[in-house]
Amino acid sequence: MCLLRLIYLFLKDKYKTKKIKFKNKTLRVLVADSFLKRAIGLMYRKELNEDGMLFIFKKEAKHSITMKNMNFSVDVFWLDKKGKIKEILNANPSLVFYNPKYKSKYILELKSNIINAKTGESFNLCKL
Repeated sequence: MCLLRLIYLFLKDKYKTKKIKFKNKTLRVLVADSFLKRAIGLMYRKELNEDGMLFIFKKEAKHSITMKNMNFSVDVFWLDKKGKIKEILNANPSLVFYNPKYKSKYILELKSNIINAKTGESFNLCKL
């Protein structure tokens, strides 16, 4: 069995959930706030019971993503420290690697098409 799969099995029930807001919609997301949780992300999940996952980084940088071992598409939002959308990508499981154009403090991966957002708009991250 792959080491990443073993780490996923160990971590899958250890993610906290958080409510965030976009316009008038409240979203329930898993929080990836450690190196291992960010590395595994949404890999190996057959489905997503929550609306998505919020990746929290210690500092703003150009944080890349991979869709390796993903079973479904997601909309990816790179957010600055205030929750403002810097970049958006509709990512499907065939995407191997994506390097963003802008620095971000957070990456938010949501189920595809659950919100209609544009760059420059903001999420209310509710005191992270």
